[in-house]
Amino acid sequence: MTAETLTTTKTPDYDPKRNSNCINFLLRGIDGRFKKEKSLCSLAESSLYSTQITLGEFPLSTDRGRRIAGIVTILLGLIVVAFVILAIFTSIPLWVTIPLAFVSFLFSAFAGLIYFQAPEMQHRYVQIDLNCKNCEDGHKVLYDAITKQKRRRYGVYTNPLCKTLQTTTDKRSYEFIDKAFEDMRSELDMNPLGYNCKHWADELYMKIA
Repeated sequence: MTAETLTTTKTPDYDPKRNSNCINFLLRGIDGRFKKEKSLCSLAESSLYSTQITLGEFPLSTDRGRRIAGIVTILLGLIVVAFVILAIFTSIPLWVTIPLAFVSFLFSAFAGLIYFQAPEMQHRYVQIDLNCKNCEDGHKVLYDAITKQKRRRYGVYTNPLCKTLQTTTDKRSYEFIDKAFEDMRSELDMNPLGYNCKHWADELYMKIA
């Protein structure tokens, strides 16, 4: 099989330019301070072998960030209540303004408490450290999944909160690793309790480690 055939049959490397600006803005918070590195050298797939396979994760938000979000939510609710109270002194009937103020306050308080008490959510990934016998150089490949797509990226997460869960130095060919990636599911469940990024990364790690 030629290198050109391999390229056309593989899942395309992740390119944020294919996403909308809105999607990329939302993904910035879970990007783990991704640092792009050089792609694989041409025709190197058959000469690439792993030197280390790492299962890792990092938090999607910090305690400080959740507290700030909770405070902002409560403040926004109180602002709505203030506007509703102001409306009482205008032509809007009391039977409309009072229930609206009450519901707004309850919603903001409830949403704020959710932010304060929400468990810390983690994003999980698999990082492959590769060595190329062809050019005698090193490469790093990240595999992970987000909502409706699985991703292959050349680089590393530099978030200081990244944590190593498991690691192995068993030697694996890049062809074997990437084949396992191709066999993985392309979408995660929208239900947070369903098949998520943790299940996806754990499954890939077990296949290749």
